[in-house]
Amino acid sequence: MQIIFDLSSINIRNCRKNDYEFIHNLSRENMENYVKKFWGSWDKEKFISKIKKNNIKIIEYNSESIGFLDLEIIDNLAYLHNLQIKKSFQDKKIGRYVLLSAEQDIKNSGIKKIRLQVFKGNPAKIFYEKFGYVATGDSENSLIMEKDLD
Repeated sequence: MQIIFDLSSINIRNCRKNDYEFIHNLSRENMENYVKKFWGSWDKEKFISKIKKNNIKIIEYNSESIGFLDLEIIDNLAYLHNLQIKKSFQDKKIGRYVLLSAEQDIKNSGIKKIRLQVFKGNPAKIFYEKFGYVATGDSENSLIMEKDLD
């Protein structure tokens, strides 16, 4: 039996410095295998030093941190650097809710395109394809995907 989550209990708030450990731990839990496969090792200090809290929103469910969204606007393009959800909250339509909300906010701000990268072999590619993202290029380790928002 699948538990239904009340999406009205989702809160998306600005990142605070005391969220960095949560962001690191969740990213490591979800992404360490890919990082090790393509880059050799996980470096906590390097990871935390690259966090730009102004770009990050923390996703909460009933006041529990369950994920984060890392989104940056550069010129007239939105870059989705990361959308991470705790494994126990995946496949509950929370990622869908957060992604579509973020896309609507971006569109409302006048930005017409969003871009992201996903590691090759990561099932997140299928998730993004369901929402209209298409591969527009690749690098040694990842696919570049884009979606027009107009």
